[in-house]
Amino acid sequence: MRRLLFSSLLLLVFVAAAINCNMGDNKNAPASQKVSEQVPAQVENITVATFKHLEANADSNTIILDVRTPGEYAAGNIAHSLLIDINSRDFKTKIAQLDRDKTYLVYCRTGRRSAAAAQIMTQEFGFTKVKNMLGGYTSYVRN
Repeated sequence: MRRLLFSSLLLLVFVAAAINCNMGDNKNAPASQKVSEQVPAQVENITVATFKHLEANADSNTIILDVRTPGEYAAGNIAHSLLIDINSRDFKTKIAQLDRDKTYLVYCRTGRRSAAAAQIMTQEFGFTKVKNMLGGYTSYVRN
């Protein structure tokens, strides 16, 4: 019985030591081997005025992304916007295919769905330049 207890205790010490070694500081590890330490980029919430300024100065590296339904889009949209409905089954598949180096100006009707879409883009797919228009298309057409 003592032998079993001693062996179990010894095994526990070795397992604890192994876990401690694996969870140690990885500052000296090459960047490719470091445990993911990067915090996902934050979505920048912008006003309609800022959105319109960025839209007016947009180049080929700026994508205006509409995440509303096709019906909402057909009823009115921002010129040259790309439609990817956040409620569609293939939303994440389509988002995954986008160029992560571009800047995305995201909007929906009121700003709720675009905020959710922007969070998915940054947190799940690693996009770093995502701006969500507060107030959405409703505010856009009023201002």
